[in-house]
Formats: sequence, C-alpha cells, structure tokens
Amino acid sequence: MSTISPSPVPRLYRGAVLKHGLDWDRIDALLHTVEPTPQNLQLFQDGAVDPASYVERAGELGMSRPRLIKERFYSLLRGGAALVFNRMELHSLEARQLCAAVSRLGGASGIGNGYLSFGGQCAFDKHWDTHDVYAVQLIGRKRWQLFQPTFMNPLAEHTSEAMAMQCPDKVVLDCVLSPGDMLYVPRGWWHQTLPFDEPSFHLSVGLYPPTMHDFLGWALARVAPQRLAVRQTLSNDPGVVAGDLGAAVEALRDLLLDPAVLADYRREIALADRPVPEFELARFAGERTIGPETLLRLSTAQAAVRTSEALLINGRALPADGLGARIIQLLATVPMCTFAALSDAFIDVPEALLQEGVFELSAHGCIVTGGVQLAEP
Repeated sequence: MSTISPSPVPRLYRGAVLKHGLDWDRIDALLHTVEPTPQNLQLFQDGAVDPASYVERAGELGMSRPRLIKERFYSLLRGGAALVFNRMELHSLEARQLCAAVSRLGGASGIGNGYLSFGGQCAFDKHWDTHDVYAVQLIGRKRWQLFQPTFMNPLAEHTSEAMAMQCPDKVVLDCVLSPGDMLYVPRGWWHQTLPFDEPSFHLSVGLYPPTMHDFLGWALARVAPQRLAVRQTLSNDPGVVAGDLGAAVEALRDLLLDPAVLADYRREIALADRPVPEFELARFAGERTIGPETLLRLSTAQAAVRTSEALLINGRALPADGLGARIIQLLATVPMCTFAALSDAFIDVPEALLQEGVFELSAHGCIVTGGVQLAEP
C-alpha cells in the first residue's frame, strides 16, 4: 500500500546571510524609484490602510503620477503600520540575488516581499501561507511564533481566511530573528510576527515547487486524452459507466506511474522556467576575461533536465555532450563556484576556451556571476 511522504517541518538558520546589500540607503532609493501603487507597496495596520491616506497624485513634467505623502507615510509607520514591498526582487538586484540564494537552497523558484516596520503592534493576524516561506531578517529584530497546521499542504485556494479554521493555542516554535537569521515556514503552518519597539526589515522569500496536484492536472490535460479509456462517452447506464470508470482508472494509474510521463513534465518545467536576466555590461564591454576568484552560479533554481540529445536549462537546449552542458552539470552540484575551481575541474580544456564557454552561457542567461551565498547550515 502506498504511503504519503512526511510533510516538512520548520527550521531556524542562525547567521545564514552574512552580506546582502539591502540596507536603509537601498530601501530609501527604492522608495524614490518605485511608484507607490498597491501592486508595488502598501501599508497594513489591522488590514490594508487606505492608500488615499498616504498617496497623492502629483504633476511631474505634465504627467500625473502617484507619490507618497512623506509626512503621512512617516506618521503611519511611527504609529505601528507595516510597509509591504511586493515582488521586491523585480525592483532590487540585491533582493533578486537573495531570492536566488534561497531558491537554490529550497530547490524551487521564488519571489520576495519586503516587510518594514518602525516597531509597535502586530500588523497581521495569525495566518498560514499557501507556499513555503523563508523569512530572512536583514535589519533589526523580529519575534516569530509558529503553530501546528490544521490543514496540511494547502494549495493556492486554501487560504487560512477561506478555510475559516482556528489557530491552535499551543506555540510550537517561539524565536527571535536577528540580522542574518533565516526561518523556514512550510506552507500550512500557522504563524504570527511580534515586532519589538525598534525598526525592523525582513525579506519573505516565497518558494513555489510543483505539487502533486500540478502534475496530476498537467497529466490529465496533456497526456490522459491519448488513452482510449479516458475518451469514452460517459454512459447513463450504471452498469456500463462502472466498467468504463474502472478502465479509465487503470489507464490513468498506468499513465501516472510511467517514468517517461514524469520526465516529460519535468522537461516542460525546465523549458518554461526563465528568470529575469542579470546583466554584466562592463564585463562584456571589456576584454571578456574572468578573474580566477569570480564566483559563478546557475541562474535558475530548477534542476537542469537531461535528455538523450540535450541539457535543458533556462529555456535553452544545450548539446548534451558539449562544454556548456559540462559546466552546467558541475555548477548544479554547488551553490557557487570560483572560475579557478572550475578551471581545476576542467584541466582538459584550455583556459581561453573555458572563458568563452562561460561567457556564452552568461549571454544566454544560464549562469551569472556573484550574488548572495548562504552560510552552511
């Protein structure tokens, strides 16, 4: 009899992030460049604060644009409101690189929302998230309390608000995050944050690995119609329909347990996962050389998929026996790798050819240089 694998549990990482670049100056710069729309940033205090209370429309070069009303914005933050910076990785390279580091740890693509407060009361009620969360504390401290799930492994539609369940009274984990600490909160775990009377900023990195529901939906839509039993007309005769349903279930079982079907699904994910590229204009404008201590990493958290003819990564199909595929396979085994270490691993490849291979992979968005490296757990 088949069994369901155990669900993940929370984990606390002390001193996980040593260098990140998301300081007060960088946050100030983002507030200057990012328009204050609810899609980008919003204040919360016992629910969403009406943007009309801190955002105005002002003329600029003949155009009307939204703008924070500075004194009201400050006043609300001092009064206990929390600022949520949605999809921060779309506006900040530092946030994107931190998301990439967490994504490599979790093995799935992620996005990052920033949470900033000046202190005071809790701005959000106890709730669970429908995706895995890695909370990375970057400025100040914040207290987290976690409670056991009451609905395991929720999907997107299973929000804590929609399910209307009560959070358990017993606290399972009660911890304080300091700058550099990271807390993993699996989807479905109730939690709340309790701010101290001090400024705090953390990046909440949400990971979205494929679920069994995703695979089943894909298989039913894309592969199942190839089976005759699935294409049968749904009869009104109870005796006929019972036999047809039994045949369809057997056909689906054979299909879902076929390793080739799962491989096709993973291949499609690998081709569809296309992170926003990072640019290195100075490196490409110059002599196109890479120093020995330059750090290299994969651009995507999704594992490269090998077929008989190609290695699939970032929507690209690299020749399976080519230098590019060999470089990708090595980088897939480590979070980051210096060019010197790469050279040591490819002693059979002339350095000039290896440099050219790295540049070609970088131009295709398969690998990038630098970024955030998490400390060893």
